[in-house]
Amino acid sequence: PASAGDKGLKMTKQERVCLRNGNKLYEKKRYAEAEVEYRKALQANPASEKAQFNLATALMRQGSVTAQQDDEKNPMKQAEGILTNLAKGAQDKQLRGKSCYDLGNIAYGRQDYGKAIEFYKHALRCNPDDDQARHNLRLAQLKKQEQDKNQDKNQDKNKDQNKDKNQDQDKDKNQDQNKDKQDQNKDKQDQDKQNQDKQNQDKQNQNQ
Repeated sequence: PASAGDKGLKMTKQERVCLRNGNKLYEKKRYAEAEVEYRKALQANPASEKAQFNLATALMRQGSVTAQQDDEKNPMKQAEGILTNLAKGAQDKQLRGKSCYDLGNIAYGRQDYGKAIEFYKHALRCNPDDDQARHNLRLAQLKKQEQDKNQDKNQDKNKDQNKDKNQDQDKDKNQDQNKDKQDQNKDKQDQDKQNQDKQNQDKQNQNQ
C-alpha cells in the first residue's frame, strides 16, 4: 500500500494516523483490520487517493479473482471499482500507475491477458521504472500468444468436426434418397405387375 508519509496532497492528522495503523496491520497480513483503518482514513478525508488505493489493496487481499465478476459481495469487485476510478482520474501519477498495475494483475488472474497487457502498458507510461510491471507485461504477452494458438487449434478442430458431420449428413441424405428411389422403383414394378395381370385377365375374358 501507499505510505502515509509519501509526498502528495495535504493530509489531515486523523487520515495520516489511520493510514499508518492500516499499513502496520497490512504488513502483518491482517487485511480485514487494515481495511477498517483505511475506511476510517477515508471518513477523515473522502478525497484521499492514498486511502482509496490502500483500501483497494486490502480488499484485493480478501477477495477472489476467480469469483463471479458481477458478485457485489466479493471484495475483489469493490477493489476493482476503486482502482478503475483511480487509474482514470487520480491526480497522483504514481498512484495512477500502481492502480493500473493492480488492475493488470486482476485481469491476468482471470486469464484475460489482452486486458492485462493494456493495464501493464498504462502502468509503465505512468511509472517507466516499474520493473515488475515490465516483467508482468512480458509474461502476459507470452500467455496471450499461447492462448491465441490454442484458440486457433480448437477452431481448426471444430472445423474438421463440422466437416465430418456434414459429410455424414450428406451420406445419410444420399442413403435416404437411394432408399426413396428404390421404394419408388418397387412401387412402379408392383404397379406394372398389376397392370400386366389386369391385361392378362382382360385377354382371358375376351378369349372366353
